Amino acid sequence: NLVREIQREVRQAGVRAVCHEVRLYRSEDSGLDAVLHVDFPSSANMGEVHIRTEAIELALREAHPQLERIVLHAEPREAAAE
Repeated sequence: NLVREIQREVRQAGVRAVCHEVRLYRSEDSGLDAVLHVDFPSSANMGEVHIRTEAIELALREAHPQLERIVLHAEPREAAAE
């Protein structure tokens, strides 16, 4: 299942983040878009979160070239992997 694969890719991206929700949508041109809700440690500053989300997007684009748009919603969580 693609949702589980995406969640696994986030875990394996080495950015200490947890993806707790993935939504997939067919785009207007029959492509596939993904919206992810990703938990980051609340101690991470905005610069760190930006770098980490870029790494996640790169990993997802390499593993799943069929994804046209990838939107990441970064959320601070105390329980996220430090």
